[in-house]
Amino acid sequence: MARDRILLVGAAYQDIILDVPHFPQEDTKLQVRNLVRRWGGNVVNIARVLRALDDNLDIHLVVPLPSESTSKEFLEFCARINVTVSPLFSDATEFPVAYVTRSLDRNTRTILNYSNVPQFDQTTIQHVLDLISSHEYSWLHFEGRTPEFLEKCLDAPEIASKVNVSLELEKPDRLWLLPLASKVSTVFSNCEFLRKVHRPDWNADFRERCLSFLNSGVSPNCFITSGSSVTFGSVAGDPVFMPIEKVSSKESTGAGDSFAAACIYYLMRNAGGTEETVRFANLVAYQFLESKDNDISSSSGSSDTLNSERMPIPCDFAERLRN
Repeated sequence: MARDRILLVGAAYQDIILDVPHFPQEDTKLQVRNLVRRWGGNVVNIARVLRALDDNLDIHLVVPLPSESTSKEFLEFCARINVTVSPLFSDATEFPVAYVTRSLDRNTRTILNYSNVPQFDQTTIQHVLDLISSHEYSWLHFEGRTPEFLEKCLDAPEIASKVNVSLELEKPDRLWLLPLASKVSTVFSNCEFLRKVHRPDWNADFRERCLSFLNSGVSPNCFITSGSSVTFGSVAGDPVFMPIEKVSSKESTGAGDSFAAACIYYLMRNAGGTEETVRFANLVAYQFLESKDNDISSSSGSSDTLNSERMPIPCDFAERLRN
């Protein structure tokens, strides 16, 4: 049986997560309660979750990176989880960093990104097209970043003819990516992006915004996370809203990416319709967040809640995510 091959195109970061009792005022000092470092970014998180779900997937990453020596630890991490990297090295000597400062009293976060790595350009486009020409991919996923790069890729015959192509639309300051949502088979977004899409004075709730977004000409396969109590999904235009199980972990970085990874996996296997897909993705995102606790056994999910009816989640899923 041929292995499913997936191509993920986006940026890689080192996430540095700082827990503070409250957000500091200007010109003050504050003691950090806890510090966590891990590799992140949309496509890196998706790769981690896909690998934890299935050892047999052939996962390829295309990411702009600093120099080869600076990227050594990241490449070792990818090799450890058996993810193939097609690196685009540059002369940069610092790895991109995302500083995530989380306020413990309000359970909110502020993210500061730093990167001097050159982003996607014509060389990257040709690199991606060459990979697609030389491999048979079951799924292509693009992080929503540079519009010129994405437009040229999605309009290329090598990609336009592919059935399974997904796009991440989550950054509220990237509304110029919205026209590309009709050029892919699946779109992943969130409530922050939707608030920017609609006029600011429209006092609509999450459900109204989701349905309006779905009917605006985007792909009929559309998934939107709210970050709180409910997620939205549509497979072939069939909309479903589903509650989210409350998690004990207060750190939500990467939750939307884990949800997207589960949707990709479920849709790629043609395992079910909208309700089954969203339920499975919610369960995977739940386990992704719970796996961040120091003690895996503290997870509140029983063996019954770790599996969807049609697509089992590996019983050691949380342990796999720690690799």
